[in-house]
Amino acid sequence: MSDFVIDSSVLVASLIPSDKFFENGTSAIDKILTRQRIACTSVIVPIEVCGAVLRRTNDMQSARATRIQMQKWVQLGLLEIVELNRKRMQEAQELAIKHSIKGMDAIIAQVANEKPLPLLTFDKELLTKISGSIETITESEL
Repeated sequence: MSDFVIDSSVLVASLIPSDKFFENGTSAIDKILTRQRIACTSVIVPIEVCGAVLRRTNDMQSARATRIQMQKWVQLGLLEIVELNRKRMQEAQELAIKHSIKGMDAIIAQVANEKPLPLLTFDKELLTKISGSIETITESEL
């Protein structure tokens, strides 16, 4: 059973030492890796993370290593993946409209709303727009 929903911003931050949230991201990931917490996320997040790592590092090897690492976390039960289906798509559409948020953010918010679990994200715009509607947490609250 998952404890929280994790956004791609946290995963990306934990993988890129130059990211301003690197320490916060690695702190959150450490809690997952030591099995103190179990995270869940949408099926789109591993895709988004691999693409972001490649774009930010321009290093194909790092992006491929990220894909392998995320697959291991799923296999070990450290990261629960929530599939996107028609019902979830429609709920995400409603959240996108209601909160004026990006499509990918709406999909992540939908997972948090459905579970219901708090969302861990470093995306300040998303935090502002969903405030009061979807519970959020910081890495220090894990």
